[in-house]
Amino acid sequence: LQNAVDDGALHVRFEPNQQKGLAVRHDGRRFNALDVLGLSSVGLSTKGDGQKRTIGFMGIGFKAVYKRFARVVIHDQLWRFSFEEPVQKGGIVQPKSA
Repeated sequence: LQNAVDDGALHVRFEPNQQKGLAVRHDGRRFNALDVLGLSSVGLSTKGDGQKRTIGFMGIGFKAVYKRFARVVIHDQLWRFSFEEPVQKGGIVQPKSA
């Protein structure tokens, strides 16, 4: 929700699905390569450059999502990737093609 607001969304939908989990959809700005990198990195964010006021800017908020769920899929018309819980404890969460 924070990313949707920060990216100018006027409409946000939450769609629960028993087989696939929860889908969050919004009509805000599409992803670009820097956004994907920001979601994949701790402390790296495309927000907080002082040009616009945003809720998120430290690159941490989204990480709480994949701390709670075993698999998170992110996609728009250009990008599609996922984060999955590591098989072994202490493993690193890395994005992969979904």
